Amino acid sequence: MALTFLKGYFNKNVARVQSVENPKERYYIINMTIPEKMQWNAGDYALFSFYDRTSSHFLKFHSFYIGSIPKENRLMIGMKTKNPPHLFEEKVLAVQKEDRVKIKGPFGSSIIEDTRNRPLILMTNGINITPIRALLKNLESDFSRPIALIYTSRDYHLFREELDKIAAKNTTIQIFYVFDRSESSSVLEQLVQKYGNNAFYCIYGSDKTINHTKKTLKQLTIHKKQVIINHLNHY
Repeated sequence: MALTFLKGYFNKNVARVQSVENPKERYYIINMTIPEKMQWNAGDYALFSFYDRTSSHFLKFHSFYIGSIPKENRLMIGMKTKNPPHLFEEKVLAVQKEDRVKIKGPFGSSIIEDTRNRPLILMTNGINITPIRALLKNLESDFSRPIALIYTSRDYHLFREELDKIAAKNTTIQIFYVFDRSESSSVLEQLVQKYGNNAFYCIYGSDKTINHTKKTLKQLTIHKKQVIINHLNHY
């Protein structure tokens, strides 16, 4: 186990629920207060344990990407439920304002620092847009390099209005909303032709998305050292 993970694991805090939003069908956003001692970087994740009112106990810790940045004065995570929702999802969505949430972490890597001054291609699918929303909020005033996002979702592009506003303010940021892997691969090929191995390719997604994208990048002769993989087992 990496020392950075151990450090995060023993970093414990308590937040309080502010609100639960439901922007579209099975998509939910949970807003919490920021614990006084908690700090994180855009793209990080943490372990969250929600209070279960039915049992008067806390649920087991589960990992979620953090979708906000500290200057927004809120700690935000996103969730897309199954159909029908799992019992765990039902219990999380039953939380009420001021309910406590235990947190371990954060964990992650310094993607912005590690890729500084180089073109950055971000790729994600579905609810995995959550950490990229935080990355783009952090980068919205960075005009030093081109940044592109390929966002694949079959049914709904969460945060689309916010992402469009960021791109409107910063013309170095391009966002491609696509609906399947075929479209995603087509856009990726165009970006590879433009930036090649001068860019970093950062993937947040499911196993299938990561494996498919890695295979595509390899076929396009992108060196593996230019590829950054971020995979999170949700719940």
